[in-house]
Amino acid sequence: MRHRAYLIAIIIILFCFSLGILSTLVNRDRETTITPTPKPSPSPDQTRRTLLILGIDTFDEPAPTLMAIWYIIHRIPEGEVVLFGVPVDHRINASEAVTLRSIFSYTVEEGISEDFMDGLAKAVPHIRQNYWAIMDETFFEALVDFVGGVPVGDRNLSGMDVVSVQRLMKDNPDVLLQFQAEMLSSLRSPVLMFDPTTVQVGPLWDMIPENCVLSEEKAQLLFIARQVSPLTEDAIRIELMPSVGD
Repeated sequence: MRHRAYLIAIIIILFCFSLGILSTLVNRDRETTITPTPKPSPSPDQTRRTLLILGIDTFDEPAPTLMAIWYIIHRIPEGEVVLFGVPVDHRINASEAVTLRSIFSYTVEEGISEDFMDGLAKAVPHIRQNYWAIMDETFFEALVDFVGGVPVGDRNLSGMDVVSVQRLMKDNPDVLLQFQAEMLSSLRSPVLMFDPTTVQVGPLWDMIPENCVLSEEKAQLLFIARQVSPLTEDAIRIELMPSVGD
């Protein structure tokens, strides 16, 4: 069985988008220019663009375990990105032991369960996503290694290192979410300084959709990425939704 997957990877993707890394690498490696016809945003709000990220353990199991929920909100006029983390154990109804994790399901045939999407909309009524992505551990691990690991003190944790640490936190969602936030915070500076000319993105690109499922075609997401202005570290904020009882 594959190990656990988490949100850090998709955040790295977003950062790569904001810097134009993926479009630059794909165009260089494949010697083509992808220019899809832009599609209208499903949201009438033109001041922000929101990506919902769901991290699961594996696509190989009939009932994958939900490990992470993050919204990446690009606030266009302000030129900033907000990373908003939601606890996977958030209760849909305070009087019942029904959590977002317990009602989550995903299959290739049916996609994300309607019960989960309805429950998430109830839990976070002030946020609506334009796009979504689900990734598994294999993609996560590869992406962490892709940018050189997560800096912690005087060393960098590899993708496998981070997976191993987070695996221990599976049954403590509050601690897991806080750990994810700290990892994301430590990744802001190195990812923004990442040099796309030193690596090949082809192997990562080819892992879609087997290890990372997107709501949009890859070419469309690249088109969206090109519209994001380069960010500074100060323009990336991390916020966490309080757990019930906080």
